[in-house]
Amino acid sequence: MKNDLNPWDTQMQSKETAYPYQTNGNNSSGASSNFLDIDFRRILRMWPFILLFALLGGIAAKVVLRYMVPIYRASSNVNIQQKEEFSLGQSLFGTRDPFNDKLAWFSSPTIAKEVVDNQNLRFVAVQKGVFKNKDLYGVIKWYISSTDTSLQGSKLNFTIVPDAKGFRLIQGKSQIRGFWDKQIFVGNVPVIIEKYGDVSHEDEIVFTATDPWEYAFQITRNLQISSVKESNIIEVSFSDLSPKRAIHVLNGIIEVYNGFMILEKERSFSNAISFIDSRLAPLNQELNNIETENSIFKSRKGFTGVGSNGDLYQQKMLDLEKQLADIRLQRQTIQATESYLKNPESKDENMSLIGITDAYLQSLLIQFQKLRADRISLAYRVTDNNDDLKELDKQINSIKENIILQVGNFKKAIQLKENNYQSLLQDSKNLLSSTPMDEKILIDQERQQNIKEQMFLILLQKREEASIAKASVTSDTKVLKPALLPTEPVSPDSNKILISFIFGAALLPLMFILVVELVNRKIVSRNQLERISDLPILADLEFDKEASENIVLMDKGSRTMFHEQIRSLRANLIFYRKPNQPLVILITSSMSGEGKSFISTNLARSFSMLGEKTALVELDLRRPNIAKRLNIPNVNGLSKVFGGHLDPENIKVPIIDSEKFDLYPSGTIPPNPSELISSEHAEKFMKYLQANYDIIIVDTPPFGLVSDAQLIAKWCNITLVITRFNKTLIEHVKNIQRWNQQKLFPSMALVLNAIQTTGYYGYNYGYYYYMKKKGYDYYTPSSVKSDENQLNES
Repeated sequence: MKNDLNPWDTQMQSKETAYPYQTNGNNSSGASSNFLDIDFRRILRMWPFILLFALLGGIAAKVVLRYMVPIYRASSNVNIQQKEEFSLGQSLFGTRDPFNDKLAWFSSPTIAKEVVDNQNLRFVAVQKGVFKNKDLYGVIKWYISSTDTSLQGSKLNFTIVPDAKGFRLIQGKSQIRGFWDKQIFVGNVPVIIEKYGDVSHEDEIVFTATDPWEYAFQITRNLQISSVKESNIIEVSFSDLSPKRAIHVLNGIIEVYNGFMILEKERSFSNAISFIDSRLAPLNQELNNIETENSIFKSRKGFTGVGSNGDLYQQKMLDLEKQLADIRLQRQTIQATESYLKNPESKDENMSLIGITDAYLQSLLIQFQKLRADRISLAYRVTDNNDDLKELDKQINSIKENIILQVGNFKKAIQLKENNYQSLLQDSKNLLSSTPMDEKILIDQERQQNIKEQMFLILLQKREEASIAKASVTSDTKVLKPALLPTEPVSPDSNKILISFIFGAALLPLMFILVVELVNRKIVSRNQLERISDLPILADLEFDKEASENIVLMDKGSRTMFHEQIRSLRANLIFYRKPNQPLVILITSSMSGEGKSFISTNLARSFSMLGEKTALVELDLRRPNIAKRLNIPNVNGLSKVFGGHLDPENIKVPIIDSEKFDLYPSGTIPPNPSELISSEHAEKFMKYLQANYDIIIVDTPPFGLVSDAQLIAKWCNITLVITRFNKTLIEHVKNIQRWNQQKLFPSMALVLNAIQTTGYYGYNYGYYYYMKKKGYDYYTPSSVKSDENQLNES
């Protein structure tokens, strides 16, 4: 853990603590690789922008809601009752309609098309607005007044402009005068436009007659059906721009659905009755013929009865004939079923299950009809390429093959049963042959009569059952909760949109700030600098605009924050000074423009104000700046001294006459700076300075660009590396850390220069802001003592 060293502690004069800021170069203080400096106080400081954007987001939400078209939803709860009753194709063996099939009917375009036709919904009137249009359903109603079917399906598109007396109808380039509730021709199509409410004059109203099927599919898309598991109660809802139209469409769908269901059931029963009637007529004729023949035969022969043996044989033969009649009825039914299966265009009503006694075959036929009904229902809503429809076709073909196989088996079983009964019947006839011939003929005729009577009575009974069932057909739906006129739109959700816009807009500046923070690759705080490097930071220097005009700012009477910070830096540097030896300070940086020359000049001026003999050496032989900004001729300088052409005394320039403060300018720019700095004359020059000055400040080129600073590092006590606020790159600080680890310079330390109090990264918060407002600037020059007195007192 890094110790909090106090440079004013008297114990630091010992050998171990003589240089409190010197490091051993092994990064033992634990510099972190986490170089990000996301300061939430800095982010929260942008709250005015966040508040402004949130306010703008709220205004934008209000504007959007003002011009969004509201959607209304009408809903109704319906109970679909499941009854055991006659269904299509299963006339005489009732079964329950599947619940899902009934749900499919609600969303069928066929039902919706019927509603569109009944209520003339395809005729739409919309009033045009500046930003949004207004649907005029319930205010204006129009329709084609002709009964001609070719005109009824016409697609129309025209515009009217209402006025005080009527309206002007505009279609293309033609205009005609029209009146409300009066017939007017649009082209060759007669239409009537009725008005049931007020409309604003001079605002265009667009009339459109769309295709009814297109409008029906639009209704099915806006229709929602939901059901509760293990319950026959469903909720049907419909969304539309007009609340009145939503109510009318929803009620119309329920009404048309009930009508369709009742019609389908009645048609099924009617088909069953027609089938029975077609069997009764010929049977009745046959029965009449037999009765007539019996009467004639008895009258001619004078019969009044038959013997006991004849009665016995006759009764037995009657029973056998009845069984054979049932078998023949089954054969006819199975033949009709077989024809139904082989003909792909057969309809369910062409099939009857009368006489099929095989339970398994009967269940297969019922299942086959159910799949056929499912397919018909699904075909109303999807195309032939639908996967569900193809899967149903596969199931139908599979069960059809199974039925055909079972029909063959059933036919064989019937044939065996018929052969058996024929054999028994023949035996009875042989026994009856022993009776007199006339009696035998009479018994045979009566037997045929009884058989026909039995079949006739069975068919009459079935016909009565079908008639009763047809008369008792009712709707299987019951409205539990009727649809009410919606007063509040379901879309748009005002609260949700308002909250989303406000939070979304407030997040925009936050996201921008976070992006700025994450992509920033520059040093923006002392904390960030401390995390990257374990070098001590000797000073934070405020940015001063006067630096661009005058390189020397220090003054004895000045108490600005920057001046006090230079004095604080000066106090920290004194503790690097060895007893009875001058203090040699090397000042460098990682790149140009970080304020190295500016700090060198002001730091030298600060030491000179203490009475120290101070030498400022402009050793930047590549891009010298100090002499130029001090308006000092820079012809004779270090380049000639290092070349052996001049002595140090010849280039010395006193800066302030009352103080021992001399500048050694760089001179003309040489072609070989590194070789000159490495010469023996350069070493003699440094010895000359050490012999004549107390403080030696050496301004060198940026070490990140050239290696001149390293050549004179052996002469220095401390190396100040200047970093600049929001300019020095993080990668450069890492390089500085590596310099320290490689021990390229003695006693390295950092200075964070040009800290700004304005802008996003400005330090106008926290400790720095408090010190600026309540610390240094609190004192006036007249209320403090001079630097010399302070030094003497210390």
